[in-house]
This record gives sequence, structure tokens and C-alpha cells, in this order.
Amino acid sequence: MRKGILIHFGFILYVCLMPSRSSAQEMGACCSPQGMCMEMTEEECLSGGREWMGPGTTCLGDSDGNGVDDACELLPGACCFTSGDCLDLSRPDCDAAAGLWLGPNSACQGDNDGNGKDDACQDSFGACCFQDGSCSIEVQENCVLQGGEFLGTGSDCLGDSDGNGVDDACENGLGACCSPNGFCYDATRVDCEGAGRDWMGPGTFCLGDNDGNGIDDACEELANVPTLGQWGLLMFSLILLSTGTAAIIRRRYVLSHRSL
Repeated sequence: MRKGILIHFGFILYVCLMPSRSSAQEMGACCSPQGMCMEMTEEECLSGGREWMGPGTTCLGDSDGNGVDDACELLPGACCFTSGDCLDLSRPDCDAAAGLWLGPNSACQGDNDGNGKDDACQDSFGACCFQDGSCSIEVQENCVLQGGEFLGTGSDCLGDSDGNGVDDACENGLGACCSPNGFCYDATRVDCEGAGRDWMGPGTFCLGDNDGNGIDDACEELANVPTLGQWGLLMFSLILLSTGTAAIIRRRYVLSHRSL
């Protein structure tokens, strides 16, 4: 009996004297450079070259589907702007500033090649060409959503040096090319006009001959060929004109015979 009491007392004494759990032993969210998250101690996290988010933090999952755990989006990363500037910001701060966040632990690198763009951002944006011939610097996703043609990351708008209303960078993109007989195919401006045909602009497409008039629909504006609806209106006008003319001739005929 005395032995049991001593063992019980010893256990209580051990628990009371046991060192308290330090913050280094507490669990927290641990973010890898790629944005993956696992919960572990600070020591375990830092030993693997990762970022520890603090004691008691938890991984949150990738709710926006960008491949980065939401908990890790609070870490600073390179935030790129269409101007080529770069700031180290968290994902929420970068989004609020209308920038493009490159991920946790990425960093702005400075403009080492002197082209006016931070080196970290050069592969993030590119020239986006629109059907009116204008050009702006966009990320590919935004370019496509606006109906433009993306020329590739790192490409630049060049300005309209020849004064034809189309940015020079966009003249190398494909567009609908119309021949005099209404045939249409996709070509660059140089190739199309070099063949003596009319180029409809960057990002335009051949549409097919949906009204069956022998002219591709994309080229009908050039050919000035009436559509089926316009043909119908024209025929209706001709019928009215013919009917009216016949009525006038008949009335004159009747009046002339009465006078006799």
C-alpha cells in the first residue's frame, strides 16, 4: 500500500516539474516555397528551409485553386504591375493594388538588364492585341477575357509607327484576310497585303459563308454585298415599285379613253 502511494506521488511530482511546452514545440502552419502547407513545429519547419506562420496557425486549403494554400498567401512575394514595376507584397495586398502575385517567397529582382521592367516580372505580362488595332500589356488570362490576342509573355506593344491605326506589334498577329472574290483565310498583315488582299485586323477571324451568297461573312463589309435580309428588302421594294408603276400606267390609260 505504501509502495503504491509513493509511485502515485512520484508521478504527480514528475508532471508538476515537467518543463512546459515551449513555442518552438507548438504546432503551426508551415509553408514551402511552392505554397504547400503542413502543420508542424517551428524547428521542423525551419530545418527544411520553409516559412513558419506562427504558433497555433493552421493550413487553410487552396480555396481559390491557384496552387497555394490560403495560409501561405499572407507571406510576402513579388507583386508585378503592367508598368513593369515590382513590390514585395502579400497576395491580398497585391490583389488590392491590381498586381500579379508570383507566389510566396518570390522576390523582386530589380531591372538588371535596363529594359524598364523588373526582372522578376518579365515573364508575367505580354502584348495583347485587339480587333481595333490597339495594344495593351496584360496577363494572358485578362487578354483572352477581353477578346484580345495574346502575343506571348515578354512581348511589348510597339506603337503605330506607320500610322495605319494598328500597333506594329499586332501586325505580326493573325487576322482575317479577304480576297477580291470573297474568299477568306487567316494571315498576318504583311502576308495578306503583300498578296494584294485586305487584312481585317488583329484577332479577327474568317466566319464562313453563313448566308450562302458566296462571300465569307467577315469580308462582306468590304464587298458591300447585300445579306439575305437586305436582298429580301430590295426585292420587296422592287415589287412595290413595279406595282405602283403599273397602277399609274393603267390609270392614265383609263383617263385617256374616257376623254375620247
